Amino acid sequence: TNPFLYPKLPYDTFKDFSPISLLASSPNVLLVRADSPFKSVGDVIAAAKAKPGSLSFAHAGNGTSTHLAGELLNSLAKIDLRAIPY
Repeated sequence: TNPFLYPKLPYDTFKDFSPISLLASSPNVLLVRADSPFKSVGDVIAAAKAKPGSLSFAHAGNGTSTHLAGELLNSLAKIDLRAIPY
């Protein structure tokens, strides 16, 4: 993730390193309160499209898998969820 988070690095991540093994996996879950009006991911996306910037998502810090998953959802769904680090 470094080349996407830091504009200047003293190395080329893609040329200077080679993957050799999977170290870990980190599942991500989208959760809402039980009394939320959202019952599906489609509901969240529809609400985010109706009112851009009005919804937010919590993540564990900049560059973490939860942050990047939320930004990926933003990009793929063409929505604007605000990222809130906790």
